[in-house]
Amino acid sequence: MRPMRQFTVSRLPELLFGEGRLFELPAVLRRMGVSAVALVTGGRSFRDSENRERLLAALREAGIRVAEFSVRGEPSPEEVDGIAAELKGSPGPRVDGVAAVGGGSAIDAAKAVSALLTMEGSVADYLEGVGSRVPPGTRLPLVAAPTTAGTGTEATKNAVISRVGEGGFKKSLRHDNFIPDAAILDPLLTLSCPPEVTAASGLDAVTQLLEAFTSPRGSPFTDAMALDALRIAGDAFPRVCRDGGDREARAGMAYAAYVSGVCLAHAGLGVVHGIASPLGGMFHIPHGLICGTLVAEASRFTIGRAMRIDDPSGGSVLKKYARAGRALSGREAGSDFGDAALLINTLEALVERARLPRLGALGLTEEDARRVADKTAAPNHPVPLSPDDVFDILRRRI
Repeated sequence: MRPMRQFTVSRLPELLFGEGRLFELPAVLRRMGVSAVALVTGGRSFRDSENRERLLAALREAGIRVAEFSVRGEPSPEEVDGIAAELKGSPGPRVDGVAAVGGGSAIDAAKAVSALLTMEGSVADYLEGVGSRVPPGTRLPLVAAPTTAGTGTEATKNAVISRVGEGGFKKSLRHDNFIPDAAILDPLLTLSCPPEVTAASGLDAVTQLLEAFTSPRGSPFTDAMALDALRIAGDAFPRVCRDGGDREARAGMAYAAYVSGVCLAHAGLGVVHGIASPLGGMFHIPHGLICGTLVAEASRFTIGRAMRIDDPSGGSVLKKYARAGRALSGREAGSDFGDAALLINTLEALVERARLPRLGALGLTEEDARRVADKTAAPNHPVPLSPDDVFDILRRRI
């Protein structure tokens, strides 16, 4: 047995998993002492559903006042600042808790709002690589209930805030204390998720699991969780793409996405997410779509590089990709090389099933790809990559 290196497991949110558990939110908030909550929701799928009215009624019955906000798309500093300013300036008792029921963007916005309500200034002042101030780690009680299965942000300590365009960015507001107090995984919430969002979100979760599993920062803790979740996603993802009403598959993807958040928080991510940061700051392209359209090509490139530099004595990058290939595909090819090839073939089949467009169809040119490559950082990728390598990965998906 090879010696294990040191690793740390940080605090995780209380997890409530299962159908119908959204309606335990009032009890969870009351247990935290919350009497007035800022409820941050996403787009139309939840807001137009009967679940919203039922939840609002349950909150009123529990004596919890509600200030409701909707976030469409990835949150900008201005949007987060606006919500916080409205809450700080509203007459009457201030909210004393925040809850999110929505996709990753809504949850990120709620995280940032819960922190900003205890701090001065703009959220941009505290963003990594943008602001000059360090967040103190204070926030209001926070509960997250995802309506998509993708980012796993309900389990992480960072909120991604974006400004898109010339000089744009995607940066994190990050602190260990920003991990939500509780995460409610109710698979029924994802039933109304549109097919294109289901597909892109699901491949984001798969990408996060794969990148965390192959990260040099991985540990036995993250490896075990990521490998099992890859197995679950390998079965569930094609099923939800085929039939969005498959409740068992929806539950599988909800769990896999949550685990992807836990794993990325502890092991870091690779080049696909390294690319997604500058690319998402330049173009209005959904994060999950970027990850989904790149994951197969990035894996192919990395496996090819690993075969040239690997140490065959064991513990190699190729062996990690081979194990991931067996988990995701549910099959074995009989060798590490064959199982790694099986991973690439499985990823390509998933991308094809998801019907994700190539980056060129979304407006990316080779000149843009070069600019993105020059801004990409991937310190946790399993093999070293140069800007030329990153450009090559991008160019193959234009």
